[in-house]
Amino acid sequence: MLKYLNAVNYIVKGKAETLHELEEKYQGDWKLAWRKIGSPRFGEAGNSEIKPDQAWDQLWKEKILMITIRDSAFPPALKQIFDPPYLLYVRGQADALKNECFSIVGTRALSDYGKRASRDLGAPLARAGFTLVSGLARGIDSEVHKVALEENAPTISVLGCGVSDKVLYPQSNLNLAHRIIDSGGAIISEYPIDMRAQQYTFPQRNRIISGMSKGVLVVEGDIKSGTMITAKSALDQNRDVFAVPGSI
Repeated sequence: MLKYLNAVNYIVKGKAETLHELEEKYQGDWKLAWRKIGSPRFGEAGNSEIKPDQAWDQLWKEKILMITIRDSAFPPALKQIFDPPYLLYVRGQADALKNECFSIVGTRALSDYGKRASRDLGAPLARAGFTLVSGLARGIDSEVHKVALEENAPTISVLGCGVSDKVLYPQSNLNLAHRIIDSGGAIISEYPIDMRAQQYTFPQRNRIISGMSKGVLVVEGDIKSGTMITAKSALDQNRDVFAVPGSI
């Protein structure tokens, strides 16, 4: 049944609201949903372009796990938000998602001060047992993941694209992604594994970064930025939000 859910997700492009609606409409029968997915709403050519068995085999070939909101492996805190993802694709250790998480986010154009603050605050959080969560972007995100690796602690990257190597963004952090996977952490996404990043996917993924975390630390970022979207999501989700002051 899950192979049909995976195929449906290709058609709806990872949109959680649509998946929740389809689950209710077809009472969790994803094979039936797949058969009906060629409706005008999704486009007549839809299901003829995706082959459920082939798409499912690709998950196994690339060692990618797909978990749904109904699974015990799904991050507990993420189930509590008002717009949770219906499913997550996981490369790495799914057990890392069960840990108590803390997010650190910030600008791609980090300053020396921002880099130092990320490390000075991230390291003790990792040592205290938190799994550090960020978005694998250049700048602050990368520093957060690196400091967790240096502390031999698991870290989780939430992507605004699929988790397959060929679409992972940014490609300059592909090696960092592999280090995260190999060290007991994970890279995760709600988008089909070979879906490239779109303009809307990054704001959507930010709700996952904050939603799976006990708190969110904003290191530095512009007023109009993905960092601030994450902070707003955290507030909407009743998460604690912290900010590094202009000068500690």
